[in-house]
Amino acid sequence: MVYNPRVSADEAPNVSQMISTRLQLLMRERGWSQQRLSYELEVGPSQINRWINQRNAMSAASIVMICNFFNVSADWLLGLSDRRAPWKGRTGPEIAEIVAELAEMPPPPRRRGRRDD
Repeated sequence: MVYNPRVSADEAPNVSQMISTRLQLLMRERGWSQQRLSYELEVGPSQINRWINQRNAMSAASIVMICNFFNVSADWLLGLSDRRAPWKGRTGPEIAEIVAELAEMPPPPRRRGRRDD
């Protein structure tokens, strides 16, 4: 899935729900409990619980921490892409495929009433 700028806010996935789902997936893959993840990330167990149960929005710093720790892209964690791996470490063919997909995307709508000159 490639990000589509023409998707309305109503059609966009619930970001907190997506983060919760994908964080739980990452934990299951490693066989970790919330307690273990809190130990590994050096955050309180209640914070992990709030992320999982969608009671707190994750800060940008926390998103970066999770992505770096699990080696996943922020776009994947947020539900904007199905591509799990970050750009770093991608192979040439993978990057070429992404560029080809982006080239097929329609341009974003132009803003009206604003001049950039």
